[in-house]
Amino acid sequence: MRRKNNFFGPPIELSREYILERIMLGCKECSECGEMWHWNAPDRHGSCAQINICGKIMPIRRAAWLIFFGKLPKNGKRITSKCSNKMCCNPELLISATPGKIIEMQYQNGSRDIVETARGLRINIAAWTRVTDEMAADIRLDDRPKEEAAKDYGIIPAYFERIRQGNARLPSNLGPFAGLLR
Repeated sequence: MRRKNNFFGPPIELSREYILERIMLGCKECSECGEMWHWNAPDRHGSCAQINICGKIMPIRRAAWLIFFGKLPKNGKRITSKCSNKMCCNPELLISATPGKIIEMQYQNGSRDIVETARGLRINIAAWTRVTDEMAADIRLDDRPKEEAAKDYGIIPAYFERIRQGNARLPSNLGPFAGLLR
């Protein structure tokens, strides 16, 4: 039997009953909602719970949504759960919502803390930002070819050129005419 590709879920030949059975084999009782819908898999920090159905890996909530509701939500909506347990895939609690609504719900139910979120953002931004304000000012004044100078600053030539032209990371302590001073 030849398998057909289906980019929206498991292979077409698989029945809903088989997929539901596959999900139920990996579930245990959820500590939040009390139902047998807690996906029992190792917690992959920062990633959603996933299931492998005949070589097709997909989020467990997406698989449950396809079984019980059919089509996936559109217009940028994502599948989430009203249950605060991120491993829960109870179809009675599954909803489709925009990313903004999901974040709002997480703040309301206490699974996301605004102080911790802000702290994490500050740490990530500091890690991503390799060019300091002083380095950006030096780049704006550097007349060397971008390939040569970019190596000295440890950045790619395209980013060096964007900083030089003022299209990226302007120094906050210098005025708009800082690049004109030589």
